[in-house]
Amino acid sequence: MGSSFSLNFSAAQLEKFKLSGQSAEFNLKGVSLPQQVESNSLVFLKEQKFLDKLRLDDQAHSVVFIIAQELKEKVPAQLLKGHYLYWSSQIDLSLVLLSEEIYKLREKDYQSHVDGRITGSAQIDPAAKISQQVFIGDQCVIEEGVEILPGSVVMHGAVIKKNSILFPQVTIYPHCIIGESCRIHSGTVIGSDGFGYHFHNGEHLKIWQSGGVIIGDQVEIGANSCVDCGTFVPTVIGSGSKIDNQVQVAHNTQLGRAVILCGQAGTAGSSSAGDYTVFGGRAGLGPDCHLGAGCQLAGGAMVNRSWPAGSQLGGHPAQPIRDWIVATNRLRKLARQKESRK
Repeated sequence: MGSSFSLNFSAAQLEKFKLSGQSAEFNLKGVSLPQQVESNSLVFLKEQKFLDKLRLDDQAHSVVFIIAQELKEKVPAQLLKGHYLYWSSQIDLSLVLLSEEIYKLREKDYQSHVDGRITGSAQIDPAAKISQQVFIGDQCVIEEGVEILPGSVVMHGAVIKKNSILFPQVTIYPHCIIGESCRIHSGTVIGSDGFGYHFHNGEHLKIWQSGGVIIGDQVEIGANSCVDCGTFVPTVIGSGSKIDNQVQVAHNTQLGRAVILCGQAGTAGSSSAGDYTVFGGRAGLGPDCHLGAGCQLAGGAMVNRSWPAGSQLGGHPAQPIRDWIVATNRLRKLARQKESRK
C-alpha cells in the first residue's frame, strides 16, 4: 500500500464525498483491493463483482468500506464487526472525490520542485553514477551501482535499487520502485497517470492516481514505452519481465514473472497476466481481463475476456489459435470461391 494518510469524515466531509455514515477520523495505511484487505485501510465496493471478490481475514481490523447503496442488503455480516461502513448513492462520484483527497494527502509532505541533493533529503549511495543534467527528487533513494544518464528525471519518493540503469531521457514519476539490475531505455516513462475518468454532468472528472509502480528485479523496458501508475495500489511488473519499445502498460495492471511484451503490445486498466505469458507485437489485453500463467498471444490478438493458464490465442476477438487458423482459412476459401464465380 502507499504512504499512510488521515481521512476526516466529519459531517461536512461526508456531504462533500456524497457519503452517509457516522462521523469519524481515520489514520489509514493505504487503500486495499477487495481480494486482499489489510487492517487500517480503505476499500471500495462499487459493484457486485467486487463484493464477490472480497476476502476479509478475521485478523483484519479497522477497515473503512465505501459501499454502493444498492449493495446494502448484500453485505456479509463479518463487515459489521470491527469495521466502518459508509454508503454512497453515487459511488463513482465518491471515488472521484476521495481519489483527489487521497492524492493531496499523500503529496503534501514532498517538495516536488527542489532537487533532493540540495535539500539533503535524497539518499544516494556513493557508488551510484549520476550524470549531469539529471534531476533527483525529494526523499528519493538511489542504491549502489545505479547509473542515471543525462536528461533523466527521478521524481520525489522514488526508489531505484542496486545496479539498475536509466538511459538518457527516462522519467520516473513519484513513489515508483525500480528493482535491482533493471535496464530502462530512452524516452520511457514510469508512473504517469492512469487513464481514468468518470463522466458526470457533462464533464469527464479525473480519477486521481496515486498508487505508483513496482518493478521487480532484472526487468528490461525498451524505448518510448509507458507504465502507468495504479489508481490506489501499484501497477506491478514481475521480476525477469522484458518489455519491447512502444509498449503501454495501463494503470493497475499486474504482470507476473518473466512476462514478454513485444513491440506496440498493450494492457488495459486492471488487467493481469500470469508468469511467463508472451504478448506478440500489437497484441492487446482488455480491461479487467486476466490471463493465466504461460499464455501466448499471437501478434495483433485482441483479448476481450479472461483465459486460463496455457491458452494460445489469436485473432480479434482472441480465440484459441487453432480455431482462429481454421476460421481464417475458411474465410479465405470462401473468398476464393466467390472470386472464381465472377
